[in-house]
Amino acid sequence: MSLLFYLSAPISPTITTFTKTKAEKLLQTMKFKLLLFFLFIFGLSSYSQTTDEYIKKLYKNDEYELIISSLSKKTNLTLLELEYMARSHGRLGQFSNGLMYSEELLLRSLAAKDTVNIGIAINVKTENLVDLGRYDEALDFCETNLHYFRPQDSAEYQLLCFKLGLIYFRHSRFEEAYNTYNEITIKRFRDLNLFTGNYSLMLMGMEKFDEAIVYLNKTIESDRELGYDSYTSYSNMALILMLQEKWDEAIFYLDSTAMHAHMYGNAAQRKGIYEYYYSYYSNTGNVTLARRYLDSISITNEEVFNDKLDEELVALKKSFEREHSLEKKIVVVDNELAESEQTLLYGVIIFLVSMLVLAVIITFLWVRNVKSQNQNILIEQKLLRSQMTPHFIFNSLSVLQGMILNKEEDASVSYLNKFSKLLRTTLENSRHKTVSLASELAATDYYMALQNLDDPPRFNYQLTVDPSIDGKAIKIPPMLIQPFIENAIEHAFLGQKENCEIKVNITIKEKQLVCIITDNGIGINSSQTKNERDKNSLATAITTERLAMLSKSFKAKGSIKVEDREKFGEKGTLVTLHIPYKLDETA
Repeated sequence: MSLLFYLSAPISPTITTFTKTKAEKLLQTMKFKLLLFFLFIFGLSSYSQTTDEYIKKLYKNDEYELIISSLSKKTNLTLLELEYMARSHGRLGQFSNGLMYSEELLLRSLAAKDTVNIGIAINVKTENLVDLGRYDEALDFCETNLHYFRPQDSAEYQLLCFKLGLIYFRHSRFEEAYNTYNEITIKRFRDLNLFTGNYSLMLMGMEKFDEAIVYLNKTIESDRELGYDSYTSYSNMALILMLQEKWDEAIFYLDSTAMHAHMYGNAAQRKGIYEYYYSYYSNTGNVTLARRYLDSISITNEEVFNDKLDEELVALKKSFEREHSLEKKIVVVDNELAESEQTLLYGVIIFLVSMLVLAVIITFLWVRNVKSQNQNILIEQKLLRSQMTPHFIFNSLSVLQGMILNKEEDASVSYLNKFSKLLRTTLENSRHKTVSLASELAATDYYMALQNLDDPPRFNYQLTVDPSIDGKAIKIPPMLIQPFIENAIEHAFLGQKENCEIKVNITIKEKQLVCIITDNGIGINSSQTKNERDKNSLATAITTERLAMLSKSFKAKGSIKVEDREKFGEKGTLVTLHIPYKLDETA
């Protein structure tokens, strides 16, 4: 029977049955319950303070995973805990999760009109947007929310200036970046390596190179004292000196940067060094080394792409492992739990397991899709490189140089016009998954014209299209025809000086777009060495693989067939391409 009953019930004769001892015991029980209540309130307050100190200590010791694991168990996080969750996810490279928590922190701070935490939330959200590479969104967000900072929020605003200045720099708004970094006036901020290193970038953007060198030297000296590497500072120093055409000084910093990149750097850093070396040797007249580094850049591009893909897969794996780990930490339900509560718990567990299985399936499908897209991209990159090789570009530029030196003004203007059209058309086509048939054939025509400018011409070529075909309405994958024409030019007419012919015929047969490429050379069986056969076999295999993928995407047949015309009693090589296509009814 509760105490409330005794206090509210009417007095009856039975109350006389209560002895003095029972009354004292009741009073003691009341006091004990009150004491327990106050101890609970005090303990809850102490626990909250202890938790905050514990989380701060973990964050100071870079124990970000422990912070996430501890706070994930809570349902209602405080503003301080939301901040640590957002920052911890960011430090672990989980920027999307960090962005989610920073947005919740901002919404709750705005609702509470907590101006201190509003400034913190703006800083944390901006940091995660920058780390995600969403610079346009970060810029709009910062400029929209700057009005929340009051004079007393100067320190938090100056922390934002570190990121806002870099965002302006990324948008090539160098003067605004420079002015933003000049708003950082707190000495402990200006003494940071982060400030001196980034400020040198702002000065570079403003072309204040001498002052930029001063700040870079400060950064390098500070890095040396703290035991950090100066890879970025050396790289920026090399760039400044090259911009000032101080080549002898630039090569020292460039070599130092390269040594670090090759020992400790990743593919992206090596690519940056190759680009600097290419610029250095191009400007100092060493064409041979410049070409080598240009080839190295091309090779490293694939490594950079693969590294990025690997990082995404590793991040996905870690996320899955963390989710699986949390799943194992489900607390065993107490034996006294009611049957209904046990049923509910089992239902929740089954739901979580189902979601986990679904997540695994989605992850598997996503990874398979990423690999398929990666494979398609690599194939298209290989075909693009085979279409516009550095060898062809350098040869074209050499021919143009010879024309200019020989004062062949009309010929050089004509050649340059065709060459620029070919470059523009090829680069434009390579940006799209499909291009018009007319655009692809125009690029092919420019290419054959450039290859046939000798006097007399090296070969006769003929490009015919069935009159019933609307070249602008038919959309095809780019970069399919030209590699086979290039192969015919290079290999079909070895030792043959006269009556060399290349014909390209485009028709539609049974609703299939067919491209037939023929030459009257010595034939594929006798024209190639082993290396040439291997090379062309690889090119054919790449094209076949690409056509197989495109056939699924276009839901149309795609195939390739290369034959020696000797089997038909003729001379030369026959290439038959069935090209998948789509119709653009708006063209």
